[in-house]
Amino acid sequence: MHSTLIEQGFDLMLFGMGTVFIFLFLLVVVTVCMSKMVNHWYPEGEPVADIVAEQPPVEPLIASVIQVAIDRYRAR
Repeated sequence: MHSTLIEQGFDLMLFGMGTVFIFLFLLVVVTVCMSKMVNHWYPEGEPVADIVAEQPPVEPLIASVIQVAIDRYRAR
């Protein structure tokens, strides 16, 4: 039995699509497993935003100097 060129092309297409499907399926499975392992071993810490909020406010003199510099830059 000789297979036609169309049948050979169809077989090759199915083999290629199957290979890509299996590769992508394995990629998703490995990525999900790695994500679960990383979250298990290295859980998320507390947010850092609280530390940043404790910075002292800018002095009024420095704020006015910055505002004057911005005004002069925009006036150009």
